[in-house]
Amino acid sequence: MNSQSSAEQKRFQKWCRGYGCVISGDRAAIHHIGGAKMKLKGCKNPGEDYVIPLSYWWHQDGNNPAARHVNKKEFEKQVGSTEKELWINLIAIYEGCNGKKPLPEHEYEIIKERA
Repeated sequence: MNSQSSAEQKRFQKWCRGYGCVISGDRAAIHHIGGAKMKLKGCKNPGEDYVIPLSYWWHQDGNNPAARHVNKKEFEKQVGSTEKELWINLIAIYEGCNGKKPLPEHEYEIIKERA
């Protein structure tokens, strides 16, 4: 997490780690879909919002030919969803649990449409 992360971004990422891997439910680390330093006009630090929790196996394990950092296309084929679709579903779950999205609605829409 970068030092410019807001308190809400830190809460969201803590919640994500507690939620577990979006694929397996196992213990997870944060995967920055567009990179931690991603930029999008109209969003403040979107790279820290555009994240999903992934287990080591699904994130970067070299023994898994479908791990995200090993082969993105194979990852999406095996999982049956894009990273963006996983993120959109995760945001909906977060909102259902917490009564609000972890980022402002306009920033959510910008990321959803342009990332």
